[in-house]
Order: sequence, then C-alpha cells, then structure tokens
Amino acid sequence: MDPIKINLPGDDDYYIAEAYKVLRTNLQFCGQDIKVIALTSCGENEGKSTVALGIGKSFADLGKKVLVIDADMRKSVIAGRNTTAKTPKGLSEVLTGMSDVSECLYPVAEKKMHVLFAGQYPPNPVELLSGKYFATLISECRKVYDYIIIDTP
Repeated sequence: MDPIKINLPGDDDYYIAEAYKVLRTNLQFCGQDIKVIALTSCGENEGKSTVALGIGKSFADLGKKVLVIDADMRKSVIAGRNTTAKTPKGLSEVLTGMSDVSECLYPVAEKKMHVLFAGQYPPNPVELLSGKYFATLISECRKVYDYIIIDTP
C-alpha cells in the first residue's frame, strides 16, 4: 500500500509544533503504561481529528510506532480533510469482518505511523465500537504500537 501524506493546518508553524511537543511530553509523564489515548470533546468541529493526527505525528517524530484510529464512523473527516487517501477501507470493514486489519492500515510517508480510517459508514457504529471485536483490535494493536491515538465521535 502506498504511503499517505497528512495535511494539517499549521504544519509549518513553529508555535503549533511546540504545542504538540508540550502535549506529547505531558502525555508521556502520565506513565509508561499509557499506550491508548482517546480524544473527545463536547461538540463537533472542535479539532479532535486535527489534534489526534498532530499528536500522532509528534510521537512518530520521536521514533515511536504510532497508530491513529478514526473511530468517528458517522462523520469522519480525517480521510477527506487531512490526508491524501481516496475512499479508504477502514475500521468499519475490520469490525464487520469484511477486511483484515492488515488491509486497512495506511502507512504515513516518512513516519513510523499508520492510520486506520473509519471506512464505510455503517448503520450501527455504536454497536461496532462497543463490541468485543473493537476491544480485541485495541488489545492486539497494543502489542505492536507504542501509542494508539483514537479519534472518537
């Protein structure tokens, strides 16, 4: 699979890069057993996806192996707004058994980072995320990745 490019607002802004480094350092000081980080907020369009990708890139800059999971299967914006991926397979296909996770992990160019996009919009995202397959997926990914960043709805 060809590597994708991540496009974030402020990619070339020193102050934004420093803010991600501060956030990354604060997360590291939470303890070495913290490997899975879920980002959420009270409303839409508050920047969860941008921050998820920004933190992921920041950890990858340290040489950490990072997986960013787009778990917003109703209103996903990561693939269309922030990357060069075109209609990618993703989390919904993995959780329904339509695809193997290895078919849905998209490598990021020049980083030790992968993105698992939301995939097709399923009719039952809450059931898929609260089921045993999502828990199993996270458990298996913890064995491979240093950090898993989950962009939640």
